[in-house]
Amino acid sequence: MGASFGIETGRQGRAAAFCANHRFCRPDPAGAGLLCADFDVSIFADGTWDAGPSAEAELRVGARFLLDAGYGVVAPRAVARMIGCFAFAAGAAAGQRVLDVTLRNDRGLITADRVRRPTFRVERNGFGAVHVLFETAALGLYVLEVAPGAAIPPHFHRLMQEEELVLDDGLLLQGRPARAGDAFAWPAGAVHEYRNPGEAPRRILCVDRPKFIPEDEVVVAEGAELAPAEPARTYRD
Repeated sequence: MGASFGIETGRQGRAAAFCANHRFCRPDPAGAGLLCADFDVSIFADGTWDAGPSAEAELRVGARFLLDAGYGVVAPRAVARMIGCFAFAAGAAAGQRVLDVTLRNDRGLITADRVRRPTFRVERNGFGAVHVLFETAALGLYVLEVAPGAAIPPHFHRLMQEEELVLDDGLLLQGRPARAGDAFAWPAGAVHEYRNPGEAPRRILCVDRPKFIPEDEVVVAEGAELAPAEPARTYRD
């Protein structure tokens, strides 16, 4: 697995802002081990990508996480749009206007989507804010921003499954430090919580299946038994 910036040329001769290779694996429904596919992810941006090395590293791990979380759940074009919306949010400070995202797998499938000035909804709540990047009936993509000293209280979902990628160091998950690049999977019924003891906001990239339904979330009392907090996958350079 590798990644590089600004070295490939895409459609209309534009330089790629981001190129990465990623191996996607999922369990075989027939029970015969894992089904794997190798993907190239290419993101082409109008203008100059100048979001800095930390944003580049975040985009690199975020794209891989979103491919794992979305592929096989929604159509490949929707996965491309998810990655594009996350990339647009990451590069907004650099003045990005249009992002083309292309996914190419080892069997020759190519899917692409263009993201032009998406509108992101921001919802304020008791722990900070939720940035709504992408939603369909089957899936929602969100950035959860936990304010300094705040917490996402212990809760579970009756129906919804969540996959979450920690974007910043400094959060406590189930009372233990979580590192940037750790991804967690919460099936329906799994009680989990996050706390931010620091002095700056901390973020989590969240994929909900189906999309977030407020009535599906159940907040439980402090001291409730929490689900194990071992990462399902780790994404780090």
